[in-house]
Amino acid sequence: MMEIDLGMLSSATNGNSRTLRTCFLQIGTLNAFAVAQPIFDRMISNPQYLRLEGYSGFAIIFVVSMILLAIPLMVTASVATLRLVKLPKLAAAIFSITGTLLAALVINIAFRWLQWRFNLRTAGVPDMFLASLSLPLAVGCAWVYGRLNWPRQILNLAAIGIVLFPLNLLSTPAMRAELLGIQVKKSIDLRADNPVPIVMIVFDGLCSMALLNERHEIDAVRYPSFARLANQSTFYRNATSVHSRTAHALPAILTGQLPRPQGVSPIENEYPANLFRLIHDTEQYDLTVFEPVTFLCPTELRQLDQTMLFTEQVTRLTDMLLRVYVATTVPADFDVFQHLIPKVWFGFPLDESGWHRPAKGLVRYSWDQGQDVQADHFTRTLKPTEKPGFHFLHLVIPHDPWCYLPSGKSYLPNSGIEELSLGTHGSGGAEWGNDELFVNLGWQRYLLQLQFADRCLGKILDQLEVTGEFNRSLLVVVADHGMAFVAGQDRRTPANETLADLMSVPLFIKTPQQSSGPTTDRSVETIDVLPTIADVIQMPLASVVDGASLIDENVAARPRKTMHFDYDQVTVMNPEFPQRFNYVTRMLAVFGSGSDNDRMWKLDTIPALVGIDLAACDVGVGSRWTCRLIRGGEKMEPTHAAFVPCYFLGRLVGPKMTQPVEIAIALNGRIECTTRTCLNAAASHEWTALLRDDLFQTGLNKLQFYEVEQTADGFRLHDIAY
Repeated sequence: MMEIDLGMLSSATNGNSRTLRTCFLQIGTLNAFAVAQPIFDRMISNPQYLRLEGYSGFAIIFVVSMILLAIPLMVTASVATLRLVKLPKLAAAIFSITGTLLAALVINIAFRWLQWRFNLRTAGVPDMFLASLSLPLAVGCAWVYGRLNWPRQILNLAAIGIVLFPLNLLSTPAMRAELLGIQVKKSIDLRADNPVPIVMIVFDGLCSMALLNERHEIDAVRYPSFARLANQSTFYRNATSVHSRTAHALPAILTGQLPRPQGVSPIENEYPANLFRLIHDTEQYDLTVFEPVTFLCPTELRQLDQTMLFTEQVTRLTDMLLRVYVATTVPADFDVFQHLIPKVWFGFPLDESGWHRPAKGLVRYSWDQGQDVQADHFTRTLKPTEKPGFHFLHLVIPHDPWCYLPSGKSYLPNSGIEELSLGTHGSGGAEWGNDELFVNLGWQRYLLQLQFADRCLGKILDQLEVTGEFNRSLLVVVADHGMAFVAGQDRRTPANETLADLMSVPLFIKTPQQSSGPTTDRSVETIDVLPTIADVIQMPLASVVDGASLIDENVAARPRKTMHFDYDQVTVMNPEFPQRFNYVTRMLAVFGSGSDNDRMWKLDTIPALVGIDLAACDVGVGSRWTCRLIRGGEKMEPTHAAFVPCYFLGRLVGPKMTQPVEIAIALNGRIECTTRTCLNAAASHEWTALLRDDLFQTGLNKLQFYEVEQTADGFRLHDIAY
C-alpha cells in the first residue's frame, strides 16, 4: 500500500481510473474502520442526543456521508491532481502517510477495545503504553503491505465495511426514526372508560428502606409528607425495581415489561406501547410530562421550534461527533480530552430557557440540577382542566449530585453530575472506597436530599388538595431504583451486600376517593404500575405486559423477584425479600431515626470538641499543613436566600502524610464539626464535611480550620491556613 507506484500503473489499459479507484477504495476502507465505525457506534448507542437537538434526517445523513467519504475523497483528489502535474512520488507519499496514520488509528481502537474487554488497566497495562505501540505497528503493516500481495487483498475485501457500517445505523428503531423520520403509529380506537385525573411522580435513586424507622414504618419525623401519603394510600413496602439503571428501569415502569437488552435506547420508537403514548392516543387527557432523562413522550407533545438552519445543524453535529471521537479514541490517561464532550451529548439541554415555560405538553429540564425549580414548576401545573389531567414528574432526587438540604436550601451553587462524593472511584465515582466515614458522609448527604424530596412531595400534595384534585385523582408515587452505601461496593451494581439498597423502591398508589389504606408486604414490582393504572381507568392494553394489576384480586402472587443490571445479567430473589430490612438496620446504627437517637448531624470524629468556643481551647502554633479549598469558603456569605455555603471539600498541602490528620472546623468562634482526611490512598490528603445550615448567620461568617493534636490533657489546635 505504502509503496504503490501510481506512475507505473498509468500506462496500463484504463490504468488511471483503476489506480484512483484503488486509492479511494483502500483509503475509504481504512477510514471506515478508523473513523467512521467508532463514531457510528457512539451514535447508535446514543440516539437520545439526536432527538434532544432535533436534527433533521437530511442533516444527519449528510454528516454521516461526510464522515464516511471526506477523507478518501480528499486523498484521491490530491493523488489525481499531483499525477496531473507530474509529481507521482509526492502522490504516493500522501497516499502512504494517510494510510499509515489511519492504520495506526485502527490499531489504537483495537487496543482500546482490548483494554475495556479484558480490563487490562487493573492488570497494570496503562492506556498510554498500548497507544504508543499503534504507530510503530502501523509502520510495520505498511512495510508488509508494500512487499506482499495478501494484505492488499484483505484490505479490498474489508471494503465491504464502507457499505455495512452506515447501513448498521438503521439497525435500531430509534436510529431509523432519526434518520428516516419514522413516527410511532397512533393506537386506533383506544379509550378509557373511567378517565380520572392521573398524577404520577417518579423519584430517582430512592431506596424505600431509607424512609423507615425502627418499627419499619415511614419515619414521620424526617419524612412527614411520605408518612402523610402512606396514611391516605396503599404503601407497597415490598415493592422492588427490575433494573438498577434509569434508562432501563423507567421504561419498565412505563411499559409494564421486563427490561429489554442492554443496547436498547430509552426512546419512544423502541417502546411504542408506553404509558405516555397510550394516554395520549385516547384523546381524553391533557398531558403534562416532565421527562428529563428518557425520550418516551410522544413527539406530538414536544414543544420545540426547529430554528437551526441546515448549515448550523451540520456544523453543530459534526463538531459534536468529532469531540466524541477524540474523547473515545485517545488514552484515558489524558483527562483533558475526556472533558471535550459537552453535556448536551449526555442529555443535558444547553439552553433550558425554551423548555421550562410550558404549562402542558413535554417539559424538559437538565436532570442534574435545578430540581427545586422543576418541582415548583410541576406543582404550578396541577390545576383542573377541561379534560382530565395526566401529570407526570420524573424528579431526579435523591440521586446525586447531592446538593439539597431539608430546608430547601442548596449548598452547591453550581452543582452538576461531575460533583462526585469524596471517597469514591471508578467510572463516574460509582464505587465506594473502604473508608466507612466517607461512605457515611455520602450517605448523610443522600438522606438529607431525601428530606428535600419529602418537602417537594408535600408541596405537590398541598396543591392537589387546594385545587380539589386530590380526592378524585389516581396518584402514583414510585422510584426507578435505589442507591447503595456499602464500603468497597459499587453504588449502582447489585451484589449480595447491596441488593436491598438497589432493589427496594417506594410504591404508593392512591385510587380516586381513597382516604386511607394499608401498608402491605405483598410482593410487587415496578412493572405492575402500568397494568394498575390501566385497570383503574379501564383502558385496554395494546400489548402483552409482564406486570399485573395490583387492584385485581384474581392475580396470583408473584413467585419471585427479578433484578436486571449491566450487561444483561439477572438476579432472581425470594418474593418475601426479608434481607431488604438489613438496610434499615445499618442506617439506624449510623444515623438513628427521627424520633429515636437522631444522629443525622453527628458524624464527628472527635465529638468532645463540638460546641466548644475557641477561647476555651488550647491553641498552639500554626499547623505544618495548609488547605486548598475545593468547595466551600465562597466568601462565607450566603449569596441568596436559597444558598448556604455549608459544604466543604479540601485538600491538605504539606509534608508526606503517614496517618490521617484530624481536623476541627470553627464557625464564628465555635467548633461546629470535626472530621479527618480520607484513608483511601488515592485521596489521602483530602477531607470533607457538611455543617448544619442553621449555624450560619446573616452576612459574613468567620471560618477557621485547625489540625487537632491529642495531648495528655486533651486536645491542642493548630491553625490551618487556607
